[in-house]
Parts: sequence; C-alpha cells; structure tokens
Amino acid sequence: MKKLFTILLTGLLGVSLFAATACNRNTVTNPGTDYEVNLDIDYDTTGTLDIGITSEGTEKNMLESLIEEYNQIYPNVTVNIEQIPEPYNNSLVTYYQADTSTPGTMPDILMSNSEDMHPLISSGILLDLQPYIDAATASDDSTRNLVLTDYYEEMWILGQEDFDGDQYVIPRSADRVVTHINQKIFTDCFSQYTAAGYDLPFTPIDGTYVPANGWTWQEFLDTCEVLRIYYDGSADWVTSSPNNGENLYLIDSYLSWEAVYYPIFRSNGATLIDQETGALTIDSDATRTALEMMEELIDKRYAAPFSSSSQANYEGGQGAMMFQSAYASRWVASLGDDYNLTSFPLIGSTPYIGTGVAGYGIYSRSPNRDLAWTFLRFMLTEDGQNALARGGMTTNPLRRDMSDPATNEWGQEYVEAGINMAAYTYGTEYCIPCDFFTYYDTGKYADLLTAVSTLVTDALGSMTYSDAIAKCIDSMNYAIAQ
Repeated sequence: MKKLFTILLTGLLGVSLFAATACNRNTVTNPGTDYEVNLDIDYDTTGTLDIGITSEGTEKNMLESLIEEYNQIYPNVTVNIEQIPEPYNNSLVTYYQADTSTPGTMPDILMSNSEDMHPLISSGILLDLQPYIDAATASDDSTRNLVLTDYYEEMWILGQEDFDGDQYVIPRSADRVVTHINQKIFTDCFSQYTAAGYDLPFTPIDGTYVPANGWTWQEFLDTCEVLRIYYDGSADWVTSSPNNGENLYLIDSYLSWEAVYYPIFRSNGATLIDQETGALTIDSDATRTALEMMEELIDKRYAAPFSSSSQANYEGGQGAMMFQSAYASRWVASLGDDYNLTSFPLIGSTPYIGTGVAGYGIYSRSPNRDLAWTFLRFMLTEDGQNALARGGMTTNPLRRDMSDPATNEWGQEYVEAGINMAAYTYGTEYCIPCDFFTYYDTGKYADLLTAVSTLVTDALGSMTYSDAIAKCIDSMNYAIAQ
C-alpha cells in the first residue's frame, strides 16, 4: 500500500489548515483507497479541523455541542464550522476545483447525506473511508475500534456507495419519515367526534387522541375524512372548527419528495428500475396504483394540489399533520404543547417507511484526514451521540443501545412531556432508502431522481398517468444515455 503523504500530528503541527497549505503540504490527488491510516493519534495532539455544513441553524448547534465534548478528549484541536453557500453540492464542486490551485479552500470534513453523497462520490470529493473502517474494526484498542454491530445496519449502510459498497459518509443519526401531529387539532376534533357517539378511526396512544405507532394507510385516510368534516364544519357533531377551515388543507404531505413517494411506490410493488437488468419498470399497474393513492389525498382536499400556492401550514399551526423526518425539537419550538407525532402510515402487506441518514465524510485531499477520523469516530460514541442530542438532535441515534427515548438524552425530555418519541424508532425493519437508481452510475442519481419527482407532480397535476409515465421514461433514458 502506497503512502501518499505523512502528517505528523504532534510537535510542529500546531498550525491551522491554511497555514499548513502555505507550506505546500496539500498537493495530492484523490487517493482512492491507496493510503495508510493512523488510528493512534495522541490525545495531546495540536491541530485544526474545518467542517463544512449546509446551513447553520440546528446543524451548527449540534456540531458546537459535539465539538465541546470532543475537546474534552482532544483539548488542543481547534474545530471551525463553515457554512457552504447553497446549492451545497455545486459549491463543493467549485471549492474542489479551486482547491487544486489554492490548497486549503475545502474544509477537512464535509456534511452530506444518503441522497446528496452520490454526486460527491462520483466527482471524487469524498474520501473512501473503507481503510479507516477496516482498521478500526480490526483494532483491539477499545477507545479507537469500531464494533459495527453496535449500530443499526439498516442505517449504517446508507453512508455507503450504492448502499452496499465502501463507506464514504459516517452517519450521525438515523432519520426516517414520521407523521408530525398537531395534538390540539386532533384533540379538538376527535373529542367532539367521540362525544357524538362515534368510534375513533385509529387506535390512540393511551390518554390522548394521537394515533399509536403502526397505524395503517386506511386508518390515516379515515382520519383525514373525519378531519376534513371537522375543518369544513359540515356535520352535526362539529360544535367548533378552525376559522375558515374549509379553505385549509389537512396535511403537508411532500408527495414529490423521494422519502415519501418512494415508500408509497415500493409498498405497492412498483420498483421503478429492475436491479438485475437496469430495465425501467415504471410503466406498470403498481405505479398507477401508487399514483392513485397519492392523488386521492389531493382529490379529497386532504393535501394541497401542486398547482396551488397554499399548503396545510403545519408549522404555522393550521395543518393537522405533516410527513417529515425533521427533529421533534424544531416543531416543539413552533407548536409548543400542541406538538406530537406518530409513525408513517403502513401501506399494505409489505409496508415501507422512507429513511436516510445525514452525516459527515472527509475531503479526499485533506492533509488532516487522520485527525478528521478522530472526530468522526468520536461522533459515533455514546458521549458523541449525547452531545448531538444536547445540541438539538431529537431523532433516533445510530447506536442500538441508545434506542430507548425514555432513558437517553435524545428523547428523554420529550417523553416526559408526553411526546411519542418512539415514532422515530418504530418499524426499523420497514425502513428503505431511495435506492432505485443504484443500478446506474452514481453521477446519474440527481437526474433520475428528478425524473421520478417530476412524474409525481405531472401525474397528480395536469397530465394523464400514461403521458406522465412516458415523459418520465424519456427523461430517465436521456439521463442514462449521457
């Protein structure tokens, strides 16, 4: 194995990344996997790491908390956070090109996720981390080794190329789509409904009017039907309803987002691309059934049409539900005691739930990659995961031993407030990434994903299913041919 360069992490490496580049130390190309790793970094090492993120907000808060805890172990390492301008991936390509002539332009550690990492892999920006994974899993040093069974395999692989290859992103959390609930609206509506002598259309969490985890798509539709009547004030049992409720929608569904539409397709048996042959399988009865399922939400005024500028406005307190993977802490901040959540509705006999990971990788040309690995490795520890939770990460950590929200920092405070944080851990076996594109080169990912997203908006908008499917096939064939 060829050593492309050596970084001494003691003594004179008390300089920043930019100072180091002044000495022309960052002159390598992407090393692939042809590089050596050093896990044995002294805890007194002096150095600097720069981390690039997509936006400040919660992500910066989580990182600041993680950095504070990391500095308890590596007190002499300065970690800086840099917000990369949007569009993030495009900016990273620009940084990458600039870094060739001006080393130090690119941060050492880069935020990414299971969706956006593929173009970064294809362009050579992310370092193949497999040498670190292999070395850490083989290490007998308990402070530096990795035991992969400690983590959810379903989530860990989402940082891998094509979800089954080498590791490029180390996940920081396990994200999946859940149904965020406006608890006040549910309570107002269904307390009136049951007082009128009707049975709830769902099994509630004890002591609430919030659907229990594991509710089905039919229960979700029945719930929407009752909510629609309540919003419209169109039944005798409705003694009060939202002002101008007939002009409001019930759910911000995000149907054109792959984390929502793909589980609906797959739950109905639509695979989109045959993973054995690469053949496009979009033109099928299963695809049409899935589109019909989504279109019903619009036809019955549960979700806003794509042509409308209106939404349910869940965040503003008007909508009753939202399909999203965002942190509970975000919605508690906007809805307060009105907030709760439950799982994504299960569809059919083979249900799926949209899932993905956000995490961090190492820049392929970083001169500080061994030091950067110590940061990623620390992020995976219990202390690291708790630090992220203190910074605002209120979704299920990657670690299996931290899955109970009632006894771990990521959920304990909210469980005590009566919030159903177990929705984030429910049904791991149903979780599925948006993986239909993996038969083809990862550089085609964005265009293939856009083609299917456009299919949903076209088919649920002004086009017939057949025309929308034909247009999607043309777009995908064009992308594949490039």
